[in-house]
Amino acid sequence: MESLGGQSVTMSDLAVRVTNDIRSLGENHRTELMYRALLHTYLEPSPSQLQAAEAARMSFGTYRRQLTAATAELAAALWLRETKNG
Repeated sequence: MESLGGQSVTMSDLAVRVTNDIRSLGENHRTELMYRALLHTYLEPSPSQLQAAEAARMSFGTYRRQLTAATAELAAALWLRETKNG
């Protein structure tokens, strides 16, 4: 059991938090492409990044850009939660 923001958190708790944060990106038009990149990479993974880009309905370059931005956005959201609760 790990500590997150001073609270004990199991791996399944963390997985739920990350999944919820990813899904929340899909609720905003500005971050929808980020959501689709993360969805087809981690939540419903495609066999390759090229296939993930196709599943997300974007070019490979756009997919890679959105995946990088989404990863940073997700890390920032998790860090904000960690420091806010800590």
